[in-house]
Amino acid sequence: MSVSGISAWLANKIEWINQFGAFGWWSAALLGALCATLTLLAFSSLRLSWHKGSAIRRWKESVDSIDPMLKSFDKKRIDISDVKDPITNSISDKTFTDCDLLGPANLMFSGVINLDRVQFINCDVVPIKDGVWLFNVIEMKDVNVISGRIHRCTLFVSSGSLPDFRKLGVEFVSIATDEVP
Repeated sequence: MSVSGISAWLANKIEWINQFGAFGWWSAALLGALCATLTLLAFSSLRLSWHKGSAIRRWKESVDSIDPMLKSFDKKRIDISDVKDPITNSISDKTFTDCDLLGPANLMFSGVINLDRVQFINCDVVPIKDGVWLFNVIEMKDVNVISGRIHRCTLFVSSGSLPDFRKLGVEFVSIATDEVP
């Protein structure tokens, strides 16, 4: 209200608005109130988006504390590096049910893998030749991931596992045909 009052008072001092009389002053008051409202709305929406962004960042970075020696995890947010064996750099014989596995991490699947209703969020999937061993990866051997999500990881998949990953709706990073070089 004070902004619209000030706008009307200032409009009283401007000659070309004075020619419209009370209608000009009233229009200036409404325009002043509209500008003040839009400014406050813009400020509050910026502040809201900043708070939402910081809350989302905190949520993405927060993980549950777990015992890495357990064989089964249920409804947990897990940093992949918390579960891997520090000596062998692998995750073996584990079951993750409705868990969020958070990267960044390079993962290679081997052994018997069961990926059922898994979502890959911001992941890259790279096919590799059979028999090739990668050294800078976390090997996931004999692992079950049921109805979970894997976030921010690069997955290296052998050619034998390509059909299974295709069933999950995965897009491959470096494959143009069905054959792996």
